Amino acid sequence: MGLICLYWQPLEGVLWHVDNEIIRNLLTAGYLFGWLFSLFSTFIINHFELFGLQQIYLNFINKPAPAIDFKEKLFYKFVRHPIQLGVLIGLWLTPTMSYSHLMLSCTLTIYIFVGLWFEERDLIAELGDTYKEYQKRVRMFLPFPK
Repeated sequence: MGLICLYWQPLEGVLWHVDNEIIRNLLTAGYLFGWLFSLFSTFIINHFELFGLQQIYLNFINKPAPAIDFKEKLFYKFVRHPIQLGVLIGLWLTPTMSYSHLMLSCTLTIYIFVGLWFEERDLIAELGDTYKEYQKRVRMFLPFPK
């Protein structure tokens, strides 16, 4: 991801541009919903742990990390990864998709799915059968029952 940011070059052109005001407004609303959904989802879990600050602080004061307390709260009852779902919605629901935006959206989508593969593996290692059962009941992104 760092290499993409370091070597990013804008691409000319537009893949799509929606002129219909109603559809444009719906796409803009979906775009805003996605980013707000993602932001709100971060408040459901521990911000300090999410961004690694809790781990740094506990290491600094020589305290062990507390055991993970797995709870299904709000959006996490319906999708396993609401933060990433919101980002994907925010990336793809747009009334104007330039080639630069498309490249960014594709790259971040791949980045998210690769990252989630590792995250799910780590969660299984950390939580064991609790997380495996959660995987069986709750979809990764689509909030529909299995």
